Amino acid sequence: RVYFVPKYIASLKYYERLFPLLRAAGYAPAFLLLEDIGMTAYCRGLSLPFYEGLIQRLRIPIPFVSHVRAFEEYRRAVRIFLDSRPDAIVTEVSLNEPTRLLIYEAKRRMIDTLALQWSLKTSETERMTISLGRMLMKIRAQHSNAVWAFARKAYIAALVLVLRVLDWAAGGRRYVFPDILPERVGIFDENVRALFESQGWESAHIHVVGNLDAAEAFAHRGERSDAA
Repeated sequence: RVYFVPKYIASLKYYERLFPLLRAAGYAPAFLLLEDIGMTAYCRGLSLPFYEGLIQRLRIPIPFVSHVRAFEEYRRAVRIFLDSRPDAIVTEVSLNEPTRLLIYEAKRRMIDTLALQWSLKTSETERMTISLGRMLMKIRAQHSNAVWAFARKAYIAALVLVLRVLDWAAGGRRYVFPDILPERVGIFDENVRALFESQGWESAHIHVVGNLDAAEAFAHRGERSDAA
C-alpha cells in the first residue's frame, strides 16, 4: 500500500486525484493522517481509505512535558505502523518534525519515501518580503486571533529547542531530525529545481512530474478546441 501524508485538507484533495491512476497501475493508495483537522471526516464521507493511528491527542496539557511524552508515544505508534511494511510513504515537500521522524524510521526499515509538490513553493527570502500587515491578516484569517497565533508559534519554537537539548543529552537523534528528507521529490517543472536544491535536495533525487491542475487545464482546453 502507498500512503500519502497530507498536512492540510487542500493537499489531501490534490493527492486524492492521484488515487484512480494508482489503482489502475495496481497500487492501493491510502492516506496516513498525523493530524485531525477535518481530514478524517472528509475521508469517511467519501469512503477514502486512511489510517489515523498516528494522530496525537494530548490529554492533560502540561507545557513541554505533555508534548515530549506525546512524541514518545508517537514514535512507538510510528514503529508499530511501519511494521506493516507499506510499499511507500509520500509526504508534502514542507516537512514538520513528526513527518521527519516518520521518514527517519521508514528509511531505517528500507521503506521507500517520496515527497510530492502539490502547490507553488517560494524561497525563504521571498516569504520574508511579505509585509507585517499582510502577515497579520493571514494569521488572523487562519487562527482568528493574531496574539494567540504568535504565542503558539513562539511555544513551538521553544519546544523544538527543548527537544534539541534532549537530543544532545541523549547523545543522538531522538526528537529532532533537521536534515532528514525523503529519498526522492517530484516537482512541477524545471523552474523550481534550483529552489529545491538550495533547500538541501540533491539534484539526482529531484524529478519533474508535472502539475495535475495544469495538465487538466490543458486537457480541457484541447477538448474545447476539438469541439470548436
